[in-house]
Amino acid sequence: MELQDLELANLIAKGKTQGYLTYDDVNAYLPDEANNPDKLD
Repeated sequence: MELQDLELANLIAKGKTQGYLTYDDVNAYLPDEANNPDKLD
């Protein structure tokens, strides 16, 4: 399994365990470009 797949699996597991994910949890997973609204355009 690739590192990115493992990180996503961990993120999903955390969401299932807690029952939710915070924006910070999701933003920590996303690449830096996705966290900058100017670069999304």
